[in-house]
Amino acid sequence: MPIEIRRKDVKTLVMQGRAQLVEVLPASEYKREHLPEAVNIPLDTMTAETTRVLRKDVAVIVYCADFQCDLSARAAWRLETMGFQEVYRYTPGKADWLAAGFETNNKKNTKQKRSMKLINKLAVGLVALLVVPEARRTGLASRLRVDFFFASRGDAAALRALLRAPARFAADRFAMVPQLPRL
Repeated sequence: MPIEIRRKDVKTLVMQGRAQLVEVLPASEYKREHLPEAVNIPLDTMTAETTRVLRKDVAVIVYCADFQCDLSARAAWRLETMGFQEVYRYTPGKADWLAAGFETNNKKNTKQKRSMKLINKLAVGLVALLVVPEARRTGLASRLRVDFFFASRGDAAALRALLRAPARFAADRFAMVPQLPRL
């Protein structure tokens, strides 16, 4: 019986070389974007012949688009009937991987990275817009600007600090940043 697997376990097993990733979506979806080190064996072409690229002594993780896609479940069962011993199903699939911001392989990978950075900056800006009125009221606007600067550069710790408590910013951050424009 195929075992459900979580995102962090998928990443760990693949990084350690203890599992093989198989995308069961059509080839066009695979070419557009797929998880790193994944091979494409579409469910409709999954036979003993097409699965020869997989090793039966290493765990196999199958995935498809998202929770609503049942291709990975059917592929996992099919692989077990073909004699694969350790078969996992990554049910959330590619959508979950992308939502976590993990790397993927695709033709437009560099464009995607730039787009994700822009989206992250816009999200931080939106958070800052929601927090700024409170910061101005309490006199923390300059501290907020400094932390927004760090957060917009991709500093996750600064973003977490910005969301938690604007009053708890370290004074050493101020010395590292040039004067920022007033909000």
